[in-house]
Amino acid sequence: MLSDKVLNVPELGEQGILFARPGFNVIGTANTRDKGVNEMSSALKRRFNFETVMPVREVALEKQIIINEVQSLAAESHIDMPVDEDVAELLASTYHELREGVSSMGHRIDSPSAVMSTAEAVSVYYQTMIGGYYYGDGRMDVDNLVQNLVGALSKENKEDLTRVKDYFNTVIKDKSSKEGGLWKQYYEARKWLK
Repeated sequence: MLSDKVLNVPELGEQGILFARPGFNVIGTANTRDKGVNEMSSALKRRFNFETVMPVREVALEKQIIINEVQSLAAESHIDMPVDEDVAELLASTYHELREGVSSMGHRIDSPSAVMSTAEAVSVYYQTMIGGYYYGDGRMDVDNLVQNLVGALSKENKEDLTRVKDYFNTVIKDKSSKEGGLWKQYYEARKWLK
């Protein structure tokens, strides 16, 4: 298909031969941590241009992306619940620190092997929002946030859960004693890190 610019779809019968028009492109994405069953062949690689997109490096920008994306998802789903900016910042900080391997307070962190993308953070926030909207009191529940975080981080490697526990027992513990409030609730929700 990439070479000949023709695709045969037998299910469409006689009209099952599709020809590419000028401007035809195939766009693919892959996460560098994701490993497929087979390596991409060099012949296929020659047909693509590669561009590496680095993770978001600023917590404030990651927070804003989370807010914007969740607002859009909530609007599409007719969920009438405001985005809690403090929870978005907490989640952006968590993802940023776990991804970078160092906290804002200078702690060294053993980073999980799981993909710590901003898209994953959006998913964790949105899952928590849905839970609060349909099953809670219409607010973000920090216990539910930690449960969703655990689900996202431990789906590929159960050892990542130990790394996240260590993160909570050092970084979040220190932040909860200095910041209080939401960080304290976050630290207390570590009971879900089983």
